[in-house]
Amino acid sequence: MGEVYRARDTRLDRTVAIKILSEALAADPQFRERFDREARAISQLDHPHICTLHDVGERNGTAYLVMQYLDGETLADRLKAGPLPLGEALRCAVQIAGALDAAHGAGVVHRDLKPSNIKLTKTGAMLLDFGLAKTSGAILAGSSASMMPTTPPALTQQGSIIGTLQYMAPEQLEGHEADARTDIFAFGAVLYEMLTGQRAFEGRSQAGLVGAILKDSPKAMTSLAPRVPRSLERATMTCLEKRPDDRWQNVRDLRRELTWTVERMEESTPFAEPRRARRVWLPWSVAAAALLIAVAVVVRDLRRAGSTVPSTTRLTATLPQSLPYDVPRPGRSLAISPDGRQLVYSGIDSSAKPGNRRKLFRRSLDQLSVMPIAGTEGGYQPFFAPDGRSVAFFAGSDLKKVSLEGGPSVSLVRGLSNTQWGFGTWRPDGIIVFSTFQHLQQVSADGGSSSPLTTIGEKGGGDLWHHFPVVVPSTGDIIFTVYTSDARVRLDILRWDTKTRSTLVENASASVLTASGHLLFGRDETTFVAAFNASERRASPERPLSESVVTDQFGIAQLAVSPSGTLAYVAEDPAAPVPILGWVSRTGQFTELGALLAGMQQALLSPDGSLALLSSESGAKLAIFEINRRVSTRLNLGSRQTETAAWHPDGKRITLGGSYLSLFDPDTGTETRLTPVGRPKRNASWTPDGRTVAYMTFEPFNDIYTLTMKGNGAEIEDGPRPLRAPAGVKWAPAISPDGRWIAYQAASDPASGRGRTDVYLARFPEGTGRVQVTSAGGANPFWGRKGDELFFVGPPRGELYSVPVTLAGERAQVGVPRTLFDTENLISFSPAADGSRFLAIKQPRLDPTTQIIIVQNWLEELKRIVAAK
Repeated sequence: MGEVYRARDTRLDRTVAIKILSEALAADPQFRERFDREARAISQLDHPHICTLHDVGERNGTAYLVMQYLDGETLADRLKAGPLPLGEALRCAVQIAGALDAAHGAGVVHRDLKPSNIKLTKTGAMLLDFGLAKTSGAILAGSSASMMPTTPPALTQQGSIIGTLQYMAPEQLEGHEADARTDIFAFGAVLYEMLTGQRAFEGRSQAGLVGAILKDSPKAMTSLAPRVPRSLERATMTCLEKRPDDRWQNVRDLRRELTWTVERMEESTPFAEPRRARRVWLPWSVAAAALLIAVAVVVRDLRRAGSTVPSTTRLTATLPQSLPYDVPRPGRSLAISPDGRQLVYSGIDSSAKPGNRRKLFRRSLDQLSVMPIAGTEGGYQPFFAPDGRSVAFFAGSDLKKVSLEGGPSVSLVRGLSNTQWGFGTWRPDGIIVFSTFQHLQQVSADGGSSSPLTTIGEKGGGDLWHHFPVVVPSTGDIIFTVYTSDARVRLDILRWDTKTRSTLVENASASVLTASGHLLFGRDETTFVAAFNASERRASPERPLSESVVTDQFGIAQLAVSPSGTLAYVAEDPAAPVPILGWVSRTGQFTELGALLAGMQQALLSPDGSLALLSSESGAKLAIFEINRRVSTRLNLGSRQTETAAWHPDGKRITLGGSYLSLFDPDTGTETRLTPVGRPKRNASWTPDGRTVAYMTFEPFNDIYTLTMKGNGAEIEDGPRPLRAPAGVKWAPAISPDGRWIAYQAASDPASGRGRTDVYLARFPEGTGRVQVTSAGGANPFWGRKGDELFFVGPPRGELYSVPVTLAGERAQVGVPRTLFDTENLISFSPAADGSRFLAIKQPRLDPTTQIIIVQNWLEELKRIVAAK
């Protein structure tokens, strides 16, 4: 597609290569895009085995790239003389693997790896031609960019083979999206050819070649080149697996395997044979000596590279599809060992029995396999012991620990409540500091009685609960998150010697402390970093972290940092599908209105039907969607921590749930508090006059409370008080349009809240005249606008049901439930005024989280981020 000229850079007195788009193709937008793509891709890369880009520009309508001049021959030209010697092939393979690893770490997939794009020079193998590269965030039309082949020097005639097809992965040929594993397939095909002198796949025609790649296995390498070690053959053939999931999942692991093969060959190569066999074995001794020299050169290069100051390296640890990472609700399900060599995560085992699928898994970075940790069923929120040999975690109502060297798990503390909010840290002195939705506690890592470290209500009674303890190694102090009575969060530091506290950072939560003295924390779904002075117990001004880290619905970043300087995190996918807002008919037909912010889980129509109130599962994201204009505006609540949102009957104000219930006016930005501070208050539902509100809280279990205001003001006339109805666990209140009845959800075992849940009706606010609406289970009841119809979601597959209701007299008359449609991936139904349709959110079908990004030697980069102005 281009012409390349050798040229002289007169300013810097060096020889360069100038690549221009050929005149015949310059007017073709497809080739111009490919030319520009190459410039963008190479500009992101800096590696000794990737051709360097010096400059890019356009002169008199001619686009050009100024590149490093490479003196040598292509690998394709070299292979015309036959396979490479084993040592030379390995050296070339390790160098190209390093180049690919650097590219993948920068988010660049080459997609056109082949011998003609590898040049052999005096300084080693060089990777060229990123014209088809895919960079993270790139927008490509259809599949043409991943399918477009490059044309070999001899233009093909009908029935002949286009050279690039020889190295294309099955998913490329089938038009699927290419990723790093696509490059690994091509790398395997190149390595196969270097070692055997033959191509891995052959065909008499283009169709025959495509068929061979899709269906056939290459010939055994040892049948073509007996000198190839079995371990090297296995590594190569793993690259060439048809399914991407069956290949090496990242080039870093493959490069380690190649390096291990080199070192193993070095150890096993004989220096000489016994004297009596010298004449017979002399040719083999010479060959062995030559091989040993070549291998020694490779090992020397590898070791020499390792003797310099280590650079930051990014790679991907891929998890099996059947054992994906489980993003917690809430929390952080990822831990990394102190030496940075092992990951432990809470995942889902799809092959296990329901109710027993969550457990902890272990992934060593020097191995491909993921292993379940015995005795961790139901485990989450793992954290390592300082020596890296054990892991503590929460499961059921216990704080437990388990040795990674084998043996059963041991319960350290039993009978904890709300352990889904359990977080801990393991101090070097053998004390574990933890919290479970209240205050910080401490317990010996050997077990025993726990004792409190902090008290709720300190500092003027403003604390609700304490979370996420983190130990400061140099002082023993504990940094932790405080949820305050005004629905804010901050970081406090507890002095270990005096047990006194001070505030460290406002509007911050879920911190991580690095060995370099940097504090990472979450704020507004963004991860920030600040320098931390341990002796002064002070944090410097923060900066956003450059890594794009996934957060749970409470804004907690899914990351971990080892003392050795390795960062592990779950990366956001900018191309991930987002929720869609739309209308759904009573027969289930969906009509799209517009795309929403990621994480939106609820859509409620305003009383006049012109607006939709949108909120995420935790209430951290709020927005108002104008139905007619199809425009969404996000609401800014500052640092206010919310959990649910609902319209007030006036259609102007919004009821916010959280540690207190309040009314928020989006026009003025004012907030009026309705309830005292305490346990979370959620799912508000109002009477039509706007005077009485019902909401769910737990004191000490889930129950429905009511509150009546004087007039339309904020002064309380009556309450808060529990709904006067049969005692027991109740939630999801929904007051009828006439304000005289309330629907809610309750458990079949009202004392424990367990068992099947059903929908009930009762008079409001008396709570008398209770009527059971469902007999086979139901949840999330809501009313039609006219009050003569009640809806709920029920079994067996989550269908939406309609029930006719007559509310005349002292007792409600309930009809037979009728199935409307299977909700499938639809959630949050809000009925239109005429009852003919519902506003709903279509959830995207997201793939399981199976990739964890690893950044080695990260702390130096972190220092540069903080130092940047």
